[in-house]
Amino acid sequence: MKITVVGATGLICSKGVDLLEGDGHDVVAASRASGADPANGVVKIGGPENVSFADLARMVLAKRGADMTVVVDPQATYFGTPLTETSLVTGKGANLGTVRFTD
Repeated sequence: MKITVVGATGLICSKGVDLLEGDGHDVVAASRASGADPANGVVKIGGPENVSFADLARMVLAKRGADMTVVVDPQATYFGTPLTETSLVTGKGANLGTVRFTD
């Protein structure tokens, strides 16, 4: 799989590049040193459709052949932060890809 790593020459991301290449991925190392000009701020990217954590967990379990029930706790937090239906989705103005999790 071809993967672009932004900040690839930094302390953390350079380790990620090594791990990805070690797993056989074709890594494009994007950094200022390589001529890439990263956005100065937040770039919203996402898939073509919103998927809840519960549905994502169900898809993963089904793919693994696990016959398990996913139970949603409406009081659960994400690293201590309460969530809503739109907390972890890209929202307006995002760059949306075409590859779905199930692809």
